[in-house]
Amino acid sequence: GVIFMKNKEYDQAIKEFKNAMKRYKRAKVSDNALNYVRTNMALCYAFTGNKQDQAVSKRFLGLLTKKIYNENDWSYNIAIAYNKIGESVEAAKILSSIIRDDKNNFQSYVTLSRIYEDSGNEKESMKVIERMQIAEAKLIEKGKVSDDALKLIVKISEGSVRDALSLLDRGMLTLDNSKELDLSL
Repeated sequence: GVIFMKNKEYDQAIKEFKNAMKRYKRAKVSDNALNYVRTNMALCYAFTGNKQDQAVSKRFLGLLTKKIYNENDWSYNIAIAYNKIGESVEAAKILSSIIRDDKNNFQSYVTLSRIYEDSGNEKESMKVIERMQIAEAKLIEKGKVSDDALKLIVKISEGSVRDALSLLDRGMLTLDNSKELDLSL
């Protein structure tokens, strides 16, 4: 199902996730274990673009247990689904929670800023960007990013702060805490 979802073949992904859900229910797994399939189904339904599917997405999001919110990657996906179905306030709450938990989760800053921007709340959007820049500066102060890596990120992002920070975040996610992000060959 995930492969179909990544290829934006949402109807096919939904069929695969429904089959997985049947297998899980037959195996009598807990609601906590079903969280992952339900999140993926909610995302697929949210992205089909059909109004009826948005209601189904909301139903799946409502079935999630609190335990899944302990995992920031899954919480981020849930926030995306909420935003896609028009529940931007709930999405913003989840993203804010992720940022409180992980100050260096730059993708959450970028997404939260965009949600505020899209809702016409430029002031909140700018506050999020400022908090993100502070977190980035602290990371750089700690010497976790080489000058070459920063130059490359700025060059690739073509001057967009949002793109640069998103690229920095991607690099930092794969980084071992004891090492510096260095993109030189």
